[in-house]
Amino acid sequence: MRSLLFLVAVLPVLALSGCKSACRALADAQCECLPTQTARDTCYYSNGLAQGGDGQSTAESEALCQEKLETCQCGNTSTAEGKVACGLAR
Repeated sequence: MRSLLFLVAVLPVLALSGCKSACRALADAQCECLPTQTARDTCYYSNGLAQGGDGQSTAESEALCQEKLETCQCGNTSTAEGKVACGLAR
C-alpha cells in the first residue's frame, strides 16, 4: 500500500519534469553552477518567471540549447571556454 501511495505522489512530478524545454533546462542547469543555495533558488525563480512570459523558444534556439546542455559543466564556467560551453558567452 505504501508503495502505491509513493508512486501516486511521485509519478506526476516525474511526468512534469520531462515537460521543460531544452532552453529552460539549460537555464536551470546554469543555476546549478551558482555558489549558494540562495542564489540557485533565486535563479530558478527567475527562470520560472521568464518562462511564464511570452518568450517562446524557436526550433533553432531549442536545438542550440540542447547542444549547450550536452557540453555545459559547472566546474568549467570560470573559463571562457566553459562559459561558451554553457551558453553564458559567445
